Amino acid sequence: MNKLIGMSLILLMSGCSWLPTNTEYVKVSYPIMICPAPPEVKKPDLYINKLTQADSKDYGKVAQYYDITLQQLTSYIDQLEMVIDQYNKTSEAYQQMENEVNGITITPEESTEILSEEDSGWF
Repeated sequence: MNKLIGMSLILLMSGCSWLPTNTEYVKVSYPIMICPAPPEVKKPDLYINKLTQADSKDYGKVAQYYDITLQQLTSYIDQLEMVIDQYNKTSEAYQQMENEVNGITITPEESTEILSEEDSGWF
């Protein structure tokens, strides 16, 4: 009886390792979709902050400093808008590729309509 239990335990512990295995490796290609990190857009060192106490009494200099500061801020806003536009393009390309992988055919216009319908209840 002990031999039978011992043999049973040996068979149970060995599992199916004594059976031949047919392992097939299949190469599956699928896109890995990533979103790159945004570029670093440094905040400008505003020229108006360089205005001294003595220069603040001269209205001409104050106007010049504000003009330069306005140009700096406008340039900064343009850079940030370029980053946002690029992310919008990347998002659309990502959505198209995901739809192609999943076998769904939706144009970018249709996807924005679908998203806007879903988002309409949020606000």
